[in-house]
Amino acid sequence: MQNYFIINPAAGSKRKTKTLLASIKQGSEQTDIKSEIYYTRYPGDSERFIRWMCDCYRDETFRFFGCGGDGTCNE
Repeated sequence: MQNYFIINPAAGSKRKTKTLLASIKQGSEQTDIKSEIYYTRYPGDSERFIRWMCDCYRDETFRFFGCGGDGTCNE
């Protein structure tokens, strides 16, 4: 299983993003579960990315975590 953290770089402060990235890294190291970061680039990008991953890798299992503002979470 692989975790994908979808981050909207325009949401929140840079300090909070740094703290979030450090927590993701620490959690990945402690659990030995591979985690990837995907930064959104435009509205609708997180939904497009998740659909693409699920279509291309149908036999894989993923967890997607929306990290950002309301728009990212609503997608």
